[in-house]
Amino acid sequence: MFNFAKIADPDFEAFVRTYGLPPFLELKRVCTVVNVGRTKLYELHAEGKLTIRNVSGKRGVFATEVFQLLKDAPSIGHGRR
Repeated sequence: MFNFAKIADPDFEAFVRTYGLPPFLELKRVCTVVNVGRTKLYELHAEGKLTIRNVSGKRGVFATEVFQLLKDAPSIGHGRR
């Protein structure tokens, strides 16, 4: 799981640099970053917290949205085992 505590002042550039994230994350990577399963990921999409898009034939989420989700709700994925 990704931990904002590793970043002194969490901003998007530090988040991407610290974790080596590309601008567009495929769904499997989003699940890893947010620490949720695919079902919860689709629930977040249904709630309007993430927008799943098709880019070059791949489904995923832009890193900016993942950053904002984690910044707004840092404990979102703590229930996954």
